[in-house]
Amino acid sequence: MEVGMKSSEKIAYNQFYELIESKKSYLFYLDEKYVSCVKKSEISNLEEFSAFLKKAFGCKYRKI
Repeated sequence: MEVGMKSSEKIAYNQFYELIESKKSYLFYLDEKYVSCVKKSEISNLEEFSAFLKKAFGCKYRKI
């Protein structure tokens, strides 16, 4: 598994498998095996970002 891969390809919200919000991060699942993690500590306006994700991902959004 490669860590820290970068890509310039764009993916539509509806192409994601799932988005999971945990206490410290957001986990963007591309499918059941591939996930990208964004730490909440790296987000400047967390409340606004969270509201945007809930709206954009709809039923694919889950909080644990």
